[in-house]
Amino acid sequence: MHENPIQNKIIELKLYRIAQELINNALKHANCTVINIDISINENEFIISVRDNGIGINLTQAEKSKSLGLENIRAQMDFLGGKFNLINVSEGGTNAIVFVPLEKMLVL
Repeated sequence: MHENPIQNKIIELKLYRIAQELINNALKHANCTVINIDISINENEFIISVRDNGIGINLTQAEKSKSLGLENIRAQMDFLGGKFNLINVSEGGTNAIVFVPLEKMLVL
């Protein structure tokens, strides 16, 4: 396991800002009462998951959205070689997940 996979302060700040934006989106748009934040590392990826119990999200609209927050997250994932997924939770709410390859975090 990695002690600290984030060797670069710029990447660390980018990940912090992504998590901040995901939390802000849940607070601002989801009408939720609970937000769960999970940060984990597996063999290949650094993962941030922000899940709420709110009203969910229109996935078609979100994919086409030009909102500054979602566009910024997508741009950061492109820079980091990662993935950004939005998932409607069957019990209600949204799970926003970013995956960043550890190899990118070590070389950027």
